[in-house]
Amino acid sequence: MNYIQMVMPQMQGVVMSDYGSGTITPKIRDLILSLSKEYDIPSIIDSRYAIFNFVGTDYVKQNDAELASAVGYKIDNEKILYKAAQEFLVKMQAKGILVTRGEKGMTLFEANGDVHNIPVSDKSEVFDVSGAGDTCVATFITALATGAMPSQAAELSNFASGIAVRKMGTATVSDEELIAVLKK
Repeated sequence: MNYIQMVMPQMQGVVMSDYGSGTITPKIRDLILSLSKEYDIPSIIDSRYAIFNFVGTDYVKQNDAELASAVGYKIDNEKILYKAAQEFLVKMQAKGILVTRGEKGMTLFEANGDVHNIPVSDKSEVFDVSGAGDTCVATFITALATGAMPSQAAELSNFASGIAVRKMGTATVSDEELIAVLKK
């Protein structure tokens, strides 16, 4: 807790990844959210389990199945997806939700009503999706921290995730790889 209080003023973005291991305790979560607001640091949560414990996080990353679980109903078409995302945004008090949708790409829903559908950037062979969500949130928050608009951050995260899934195992995406893809 002391370390978090010490380093937060130096941070430009916060990613919280919650895989149900208990690492992000309620006290740690509340401290991070409070300090993020105090210092105007953009934050994003990626949680498979207790997403509503993170109400007040700026942005949320969910895949379509996680979103369906969170809202409590099946999402089987675009109209229901939009309805679910809007309900979810209100419950989360978030600025946006980035929904990863597999072969359909990603959709960023913003609290201001803007919706950005981002198609898959490269439909080449997918080798392994391990770590793609982590790549997505890390790229998204890094882009926001450098001044990108949320829609631009989502597009960059889509490209970075596309690189990650073409690698075996949990893999990193280098600056050079992302720049090369963007140049194409």
